[in-house]
Amino acid sequence: MKKLDKKSIIFNLIYILIIVFIFILIEIILRIANYGINTELFLEKKINNEEYYVLNTKIINKYFPGLFTKRRVENKVLFKKEKDLKTVRGFLIGESTPEGFPYQSNQSFGKMAEIALKEAGLLTGIELHNISFSAMSSYYVYDVSKKLLKYKPDFLVIYSGHNEYYGTLGIMSNKSHFLKRVYLVLKEIKIFQFLLGIIEKKEDNRVNKEDSTLMERMFNNSIIEPEENINKKVVRNYLDNIEDIVRLYSSKGIPVIIIEPVSNIFSMPPFKGYNEKVSSDFIKKYFDIVIKDNNIEENLRFYNENRNRYNYDPVKRYLDALSRYKIGDRNFIEDLIFAKDNDRIPFRAKEELINGVKEIYKNKNKNKYYSLFYIELADLLKEKGENRLGNNFFCDHLHFNNYGNKVLSFFLAEKIAYIFKAQFQGEKSEKFNEIYNKNLLNNFIFFNPLSDFLAYKRLDSIFSSSPFSIMEIKYFTLLKEDIEANEIYKNKEILDYLSQQQPNDIYEIYESVINYFLMKKEYGKAEYLVNAMIVLFPAFYGSYFLKAYIEFLYNDKEKGNYYFKFAYDLADNKYLVLNNIKEIYINFYGEEEFNNFKNRIKEKVHIPKEE
Repeated sequence: MKKLDKKSIIFNLIYILIIVFIFILIEIILRIANYGINTELFLEKKINNEEYYVLNTKIINKYFPGLFTKRRVENKVLFKKEKDLKTVRGFLIGESTPEGFPYQSNQSFGKMAEIALKEAGLLTGIELHNISFSAMSSYYVYDVSKKLLKYKPDFLVIYSGHNEYYGTLGIMSNKSHFLKRVYLVLKEIKIFQFLLGIIEKKEDNRVNKEDSTLMERMFNNSIIEPEENINKKVVRNYLDNIEDIVRLYSSKGIPVIIIEPVSNIFSMPPFKGYNEKVSSDFIKKYFDIVIKDNNIEENLRFYNENRNRYNYDPVKRYLDALSRYKIGDRNFIEDLIFAKDNDRIPFRAKEELINGVKEIYKNKNKNKYYSLFYIELADLLKEKGENRLGNNFFCDHLHFNNYGNKVLSFFLAEKIAYIFKAQFQGEKSEKFNEIYNKNLLNNFIFFNPLSDFLAYKRLDSIFSSSPFSIMEIKYFTLLKEDIEANEIYKNKEILDYLSQQQPNDIYEIYESVINYFLMKKEYGKAEYLVNAMIVLFPAFYGSYFLKAYIEFLYNDKEKGNYYFKFAYDLADNKYLVLNNIKEIYINFYGEEEFNNFKNRIKEKVHIPKEE
């Protein structure tokens, strides 16, 4: 074989370096041009002369197929860049359940746990930021957990497992575990995004079809048979993702709390059974006996006669479970689990996956995962006398209702307090128990009629679309009855006003209702919703803009200045916001006072202390 001479080697090296340089140059140009998806988790903002991080509301697009998705998430996270010694910073990561659906993220169990620990004086410097999103699988958890290390977390909370089939990069993506991870790395590179932009000229219908819910788009009419090889692959990939994060965080001594992903198994029938094989007349008759009639003897007779028929069908086994429950058979849970695990539309985590996480926890000392903690939620609920996971905790197949969020927040707060050695003694312990026993959490998270109304609308939307709409046994919910006493729902004038305004997003809905109360001179209600916006959307400039306006109404110019300054610093379009501030300022105090405010806009403004 002919040896390369020295000149040829040098030429080849130069040639390779030129190619590398060209690629680097293209990458730099694309980044400067802000092409494609910004994959930074948080963006820096200077607010009132202090450095903050705000959530990158477009990062979610990295985890959906292609490059053309235009999803945005709430401006729900804002925190100071520099941590002081008292701060205990945590992140809650996962899917739509920890995200808070159907409520806002800062009304879910994560924020409740943070507030309970703060208000009780157990951990006054705690931060628990919610970066969970709908449709996200364990690949999102794996990818983002690594990114979080940049932001100096003191602990991590993971709630994940329900989206391993239909979620982004789930089993339906038809890619290997290795390729999914490579894809996540490549999507950080602008050149790769540019190539995707050339190849994928059409938007992905699963994600962008606007006349359907996200759940319906991810389902995409795809039935997944409960086959052992598919389930094992799902479990293996999930556990690999979770354990890699546990291993990484354990090596750095950062606690990881994994919460068992529970679901509604008692009140929620399977989405899909084998109705093409099982007689629909049989299911209907069984359903009438178990649900509609209250004849225990007939229930027992029918169950005994048919206990060995159609046992492969999850819908039949679900009815078996309810039948056994009614006749006092304590082993009804095994049928409920079978029904959930063999659902042909598997939107709920299966027992094999849950047991796999338990095994990781049981072997924590063997694997040196000393900073791993686990909340075995189902067993904790049983200890409290709750042996049914049904509508008492959930508002659909797996999302917690307000009560369910409170219960989980209690267990999470206890676990965090234990990890950071917060002492449950004396007044602090009494205050913590009072927060839960007297149901004070809803006040702290500004749980209001508008929150409840919007949750109702979101749930109503998914219940009227697939896969809920194609269920053989319909999911029974008291949603309609629960909402009829709601202040927003029963106020036709507010609903008509919202219809006229046609708000495009959650912020505009809140702003419209606030404006309605201001027009009615119901300033207390308007102020309450403005304060709610600051808690729910702390990184949205409009929350502070409206707060400033309220302060001006109360003739408190100093506070108004503070909130206008905060709004201005948070806003992306500062010119537009300044013009809006000018208009309000002139109406209240005149142009000269506005010019004084404008001249001091670069200075730090201190919020006046409450008298």
